[in-house]
Formats: sequence, structure tokens, C-alpha cells
Amino acid sequence: MIEPLRARIDLFVWDIFRGRTLRDDHFVSDKGACLLGKAGRQIFYPQYEYFAKTMRRHLLREARLFVSIIKEGISDEFDDDSEEPFGEERNEVSLH
Repeated sequence: MIEPLRARIDLFVWDIFRGRTLRDDHFVSDKGACLLGKAGRQIFYPQYEYFAKTMRRHLLREARLFVSIIKEGISDEFDDDSEEPFGEERNEVSLH
């Protein structure tokens, strides 16, 4: 579900750096790791949350679509009384 959004996410990150919203001085180095400093986090997270609202709506819509497709497929399996779910034939055993 997330793969179709990758281009939008990449563009969001690219725009933050291209527009110099985040700059070198917003990052710190600690034990070889590059970390977003406090000032950078104060800039990044509000922008990310605004951007993420659209992504969350899209993911929710896609998840609902997948659920409806799955439910429809499962109900189709149970509509035919002559077969067990998943296509296995019934093996009825008489106890008389």
C-alpha cells in the first residue's frame, strides 16, 4: 500500500532540502550518526504532520478498499453450499 506513495514522500523530503527549510546547521553528529537537532525537529515535524494528513487519508481509503475486496472474496467462497471454503469437497461420514 505504501509503495505508490513513495514518489510523493521522496518529493516532500527533496523539497525540504531544496528549499533549504532544513539546512546543515539543523543536524548534529553523535557517535557517527547524523541526527536532526532540536531546531530542525521544530521545523520538520509540523511540516511532516501537515503532509502526512493527505497520506493517511489515502492509506485509509486503500485499506478500506482491500478489506472490501477480501470480504467479497470470502463471501463468494461461502455462497456455494456444495463445497467447503477454499474449494475442498465435503466428506460426509454416515454413523449408521
